[in-house]
Amino acid sequence: MLKVAERKNSNFELQSQLAKGIFDLLTVTYNLANDSLKKTINEDTIFYLNIRRFWYAAISFTKMKDKVLEEFNKNGEGYGKAISYLGLAMESLNAVHKDLVNYLYNS
Repeated sequence: MLKVAERKNSNFELQSQLAKGIFDLLTVTYNLANDSLKKTINEDTIFYLNIRRFWYAAISFTKMKDKVLEEFNKNGEGYGKAISYLGLAMESLNAVHKDLVNYLYNS
């Protein structure tokens, strides 16, 4: 769905909302798998869900950064917000990196 929005050149805010929606869906799925279904779902699947949800969070923050930079280029306001969104995206990707390293060394 996100790729379709990108191909249709939808605005960055819509793309961000789609990525956030995917993040929310993956978070619910991750929580269900990690809590209620932990005995029946393989740990690799739970790990995959966690990695993907952080990935989509980073995409959402990056798209919002792009939206704010678009506004900055028009009226010169919002550069600090763009930096904040970029920082949040980096935090999400750092969480992915940390989990990936832990997973690889503990497997």
